[in-house]
Amino acid sequence: MAYSMDRYDRHDFFPFHLGNFTCIALCDGGLEYALEAMITNAPRSDVEAYLQINGLSPETIATPFTYPYVNTGKHKILVDMGTGNLFPTTGRFLQSMNKAGISPDSIDSIISHAHPDHVGEQ
Repeated sequence: MAYSMDRYDRHDFFPFHLGNFTCIALCDGGLEYALEAMITNAPRSDVEAYLQINGLSPETIATPFTYPYVNTGKHKILVDMGTGNLFPTTGRFLQSMNKAGISPDSIDSIISHAHPDHVGEQ
């Protein structure tokens, strides 16, 4: 597992719509795993070729930690609460919320479960 922030510094949030709901994917950082830790059922040469064709590193697989915010018009919902400082490359959830214009005080519902990568240091 490698710790690199380069890949995640550019993307704090991504807005999108789901039906009538306004949604925002909020980035908390991410991790990069060695290729062999993530891909076990395909020849390495095939995976490397696919990654290179798509402009991705053939050495590691990037896994961003993103958490959805959903505005239904009636409720403002977070699905999970970020990773916190679980890894050196995470802990940007509140920063991403702020950059997306979301106040933590505006959230009225949270949907999650108690795994550290979903509730951080809450």
